[in-house]
Amino acid sequence: MQNQKLESEMIKAPEKSGGSYHLQLSISLVALFIILVAGGLLRFVGMNWDDNQHLHPDERFLTMVESGLQPVRTMSAYFNTELSTLNPNNVGYGFYVYGDFPIIIVRYLAEALKQTGYDQVFLIGRYASAVVDLLMVLLVFMIVDRMYRKPLMAALAAGFTAFAVMQIQLAHFFTVDTFTNLFAFMAFYCAVWVMTDVPRDPVVANLENDPADLPEKKRFLGWDLLGDWGSLPVYILFGISFGMALASKVSVYQIAALLPLAVIIRLMQLPVSERKRQLVVMGRNLVIAAFFSVLLFRICQPYAFKGPGFFDVGLNPK
Repeated sequence: MQNQKLESEMIKAPEKSGGSYHLQLSISLVALFIILVAGGLLRFVGMNWDDNQHLHPDERFLTMVESGLQPVRTMSAYFNTELSTLNPNNVGYGFYVYGDFPIIIVRYLAEALKQTGYDQVFLIGRYASAVVDLLMVLLVFMIVDRMYRKPLMAALAAGFTAFAVMQIQLAHFFTVDTFTNLFAFMAFYCAVWVMTDVPRDPVVANLENDPADLPEKKRFLGWDLLGDWGSLPVYILFGISFGMALASKVSVYQIAALLPLAVIIRLMQLPVSERKRQLVVMGRNLVIAAFFSVLLFRICQPYAFKGPGFFDVGLNPK
């Protein structure tokens, strides 16, 4: 009887807390919408604040690089480091030290909008900066809500982010920082997801049987290597996000440590009997995430490598 009563209470408790959470979430989403609109207004107002005078030195340098780049027509030309017209080294800017990915994005946006001139492309860059910075406000909301399951706190964090003077200022500049921040926060969100993705109570969730009971065809040398693919997309998204962040500004390489740390924290939350199996599954997922990080860095920062082909991955001494 006591077990049945306990089970009944455990099943009812999530429903009660879930209703409260959904009410808070509804209120917070309305608040988030208002925050995003207000934050967007602050970021998009006065974009041509210097009246085409190019007063920001770093932005002026990026504008000079952008106006010198030319789109390529084929993938082989894109990865040909020595000949690509998207490589700053090939258009007279051998001292370009930022990531390739932001300038490639802005160059193709400018091409699509036919705004590629020196007095045009920087505005495309500024608008792109404003958009990605506003998306980061949304990510802050998602990160806080995922960590604490308190939507009102998440909305407050998003509000502080939306109205932060430094971020509003950076959103008015065409630099690589806002792009780097967006991809870095995407990776951070994925790490938080992994860290908080703990198994639910077995009474409520009706979890699978003990791993030892798995059919033999699903196991390899005693390990369940083919199961638990459910969280793999989050690991892949971390790899993609980190690769793009690194291709925007290489100094964010420390973010690579976030995913292994998240895995360690999650393992510590598991029952001892479950850690052995999950360690192998998470180790597999970490390897896959690392693969996607390298792949995206290769694609988004092509001129860090010698080329001329995709698989010619010797480091470019320039």
